[in-house]
Amino acid sequence: VYAGIDVSESKLDVKLGTGEGVVIFENTRRGIKKLVSALSERGTTLTVLEATGGYEWLLRQELQKAKLSHSVINPQRIR
Repeated sequence: VYAGIDVSESKLDVKLGTGEGVVIFENTRRGIKKLVSALSERGTTLTVLEATGGYEWLLRQELQKAKLSHSVINPQRIR
């Protein structure tokens, strides 16, 4: 299962897998912990998120703590 995350100041729009819709999490410590838990439960193999100039830092820290593989990509190159 792959996950793609659109990062903004207040929320994280997450696309899990191919057949599912977008799930929205708050871009707060509590929201990120819920997201990381959901990714772990699904057995996510790679999470891709956009570099936003800082809004992604807490998420990156929590993904690293959970030992979840992730890549931070320049948003101009994601297509």
